[in-house]
Amino acid sequence: MATAKTTDKDDLRAEFNALRDEVGQFMKTLHAYERDRARDAKATVSDELNSYREKARERYEDARAAGEEKLSDVEDKVREQPFASLAIAFGVGFVLSKLVGRD
Repeated sequence: MATAKTTDKDDLRAEFNALRDEVGQFMKTLHAYERDRARDAKATVSDELNSYREKARERYEDARAAGEEKLSDVEDKVREQPFASLAIAFGVGFVLSKLVGRD
């Protein structure tokens, strides 16, 4: 009988050790899976950030080009009508000085 109990204990201990090893392997696999998912998420966020950065750069360039075009249009108008431009600039300056309170 003592041998049967010892054998049962040894079998139980062996099963417990095997289960512990399987749980340890499962935890390693789970850790690797989570690490890969985090890496994939980081890559996705990085790709999205680069995409937004490129869109922002394109919009900035479009806005800058539009601003330069409008400035060129204003310069052309001033060259075409210098006295009217001077009168408008004087009027705007006069109104702003009154609004700010400087005489």
